[in-house]
Amino acid sequence: MTRIWLGLVMMVGMVASSGLSLAETHSEHVNWGKWSFDWEVRDNTGLAIRNVTYRDELVLAKASMPVVRVKYVKEQVWWNPFTWFGSRAESGRCGPFQDRLRWQDLVPIVNCGDQKVCMETSTQQNVKWLEVGIYARIGEYHLYQSWNLSDDGELRPVLHSRGLSCNTDHVHHPYWRFDFDINGNGMDQVFVHEEGGADRG
Repeated sequence: MTRIWLGLVMMVGMVASSGLSLAETHSEHVNWGKWSFDWEVRDNTGLAIRNVTYRDELVLAKASMPVVRVKYVKEQVWWNPFTWFGSRAESGRCGPFQDRLRWQDLVPIVNCGDQKVCMETSTQQNVKWLEVGIYARIGEYHLYQSWNLSDDGELRPVLHSRGLSCNTDHVHHPYWRFDFDINGNGMDQVFVHEEGGADRG
């Protein structure tokens, strides 16, 4: 029994002296102005927010970005039969890719104290904003995902991405998931507002 305890103590000592951490923080609770929420990075769904309340009223159970689909322009070249038909015919020689942001893909943000999850406040047109964001590297891609919350009740999901896997035109399609099912779904209503278009819902 003494050997087991001695072995455990030595193992813990070696881990502590090597500077390795046994676990990293993947979630945190935030109270900011009229907002209260939990952020988390887990399950390959990027930076998610859950239990989101505004003025003490639950407005969102969970929001996340499970995948970013990267689709390259179809490229057909005479010298490569794989681009003619059959294999890779729809996407040319590259992709499509499904990028999923995971904790291990996150890069410490230099101008945010080397944190993997950055929280910054700003004021735009006399409105206070909180930005909660992550920066990830997947292959050649640089991805910055954030949730922006305004003091007057607006919530904006944002994704910035750049990089090339192949030297071909392509588009990044973020797939956002919003769980508005609050206190049952009987009275839920969701509306979409698009600039220059009619509101739908």
